[in-house]
Amino acid sequence: MAPSETNKPRRHAWTFSAAAILLGCVATAFVFTLLVFLLLGTDPNAGLDLLGSEESAGRVALSTGGIALVVVLVVGPTLAFGLSWLLGPQQQLSRHLIAFGGAGLLVGFGLGLALGGPALGMTMAPMFGVSAAAGRIAVQPLARI
Repeated sequence: MAPSETNKPRRHAWTFSAAAILLGCVATAFVFTLLVFLLLGTDPNAGLDLLGSEESAGRVALSTGGIALVVVLVVGPTLAFGLSWLLGPQQQLSRHLIAFGGAGLLVGFGLGLALGGPALGMTMAPMFGVSAAAGRIAVQPLARI
């Protein structure tokens, strides 16, 4: 390896502004809220029994989405920075989506576990994974190459 190659800074495939990262976090929470509403709207008894609530599906979806928004705004930018650093020069969008989806699975499981136990964690994990990947793809037009 030539000496000049070792001193080169690591080049990232895409970079995002802080506003784009926050927009991706909001998009993630929005998609998650829609998925919760669809889950509760298609089978309200199963979903609400799981949460132990007598509230309407819309109210539960909005409150869960609000909690998700707070969690995503706190944890999301740090995870996004860490994942982008790990992915570095990787230019394939599919790998970014898989990485963000996997991180969303973990965050969703942790959030569900904290809110209602393992059953809710297993329910929220895939929805949060899909939401995180959707949030990443939503900010792709804002990427700087």
